[in-house]
Amino acid sequence: MLKGPKKITTDHRNYINSKNYLDTYVSIAGTDRSTNLFIKDYRVVAGCFPIDLKSKKILMIKHAKGGNFIIPRGGVEYDELRYKKEDSEKFQNFEKIPNAAYCFMEGGMRETWEEAGVKGKITKDLGHYYYCDSNNKNENYEAWIKRKKKMFPKSIEYYYQMEVDEVSEEWPEKGKRIQKWLELDQAVWHIVSNGRFSAFKALLKTDLVEDKNEFYKGYFESDLKEDAYKVFFRNKSYKKYSEEVSEACVVLVDIVLNKNRDKILVNENDKIKFQKVNMVDEPFIWRSSALFKWAKTKKIDEIKFISLQDPVGFVKKQNAEMVDSVDNLDLGTYEYAVTCCIYELDDKFEMNGRKWVNINDWRKNLDGIGKIVNGFLKKDDEDLAQEMEKMKI
Repeated sequence: MLKGPKKITTDHRNYINSKNYLDTYVSIAGTDRSTNLFIKDYRVVAGCFPIDLKSKKILMIKHAKGGNFIIPRGGVEYDELRYKKEDSEKFQNFEKIPNAAYCFMEGGMRETWEEAGVKGKITKDLGHYYYCDSNNKNENYEAWIKRKKKMFPKSIEYYYQMEVDEVSEEWPEKGKRIQKWLELDQAVWHIVSNGRFSAFKALLKTDLVEDKNEFYKGYFESDLKEDAYKVFFRNKSYKKYSEEVSEACVVLVDIVLNKNRDKILVNENDKIKFQKVNMVDEPFIWRSSALFKWAKTKKIDEIKFISLQDPVGFVKKQNAEMVDSVDNLDLGTYEYAVTCCIYELDDKFEMNGRKWVNINDWRKNLDGIGKIVNGFLKKDDEDLAQEMEKMKI
């Protein structure tokens, strides 16, 4: 079980001085948002997944006036900046405190109590994610703090798994929120249809999901066979950015192998096809794939979903450098996040514009995306990292 959060630096001046590296709006008096924490122009958000492992349910909330159920989460306060121990040779905070990374459990637990009336213990760190779409602009900050509608700043969202000790009948926002325990598939429906893709990625890391790829497989098979998707994003389309990396455009690569795993499906020029992911196809990104659309149209039920790996690598922007040597907060360093869907298909099937080739022959002349795919297939992380440093799409 995780302990904390605690401020681990022995030099208290580091914490005081860290405020010089943080941006916050304190000039708008009398509003809750004026005390929210911003790191390098990103609003810091934290929330918890209150789970019951026995019943395999999640406690979620929605506004009393209606809408989707969501995970309790909210803005971290300025005085809730905390650190946790982290073994890394690189700095993992902008204050350059050695062996420390940001930790916002305290803010997540506070928001979970205020919004959902839940108390408990943090049992798992579910990672941090970015919320950034084409409508997020720097000038949104002051408008957002002044509560202008549909004006959202960029944010970094931290999620934690909570083992529930108490669900109170009285809590600070009872008049505005409704509590409810939901099954996993119900939780997925509400999270995805509301476009909460960061929360969806965190959900996959909870102890409620035993095997991520088996989870995805069920939705893939349903998508392939049913006329309509049972779960989908119910909102307007806008540019898709990665949740794992800030402002990186997501590209999808289909890796199709035959049953013997000695052949791979490639373009006529022996290249691996990739395409940008449409926001409306999230989080089941195979829906953006020409391969999936071909299989669905031709009713090829024999195609077997193996795994979805997101992401397998990133492509840096030209001349981009990591900001302040921080290796877990890139803040706009990368151009692309490369995601792979892996399938198995009998090589008797032919797709227009693509062909089957021997995988060893294909490996002899690789560039760009092909090298990422090959590195992923070989699980050669060191070569893969070196290749991504210099590659361009």
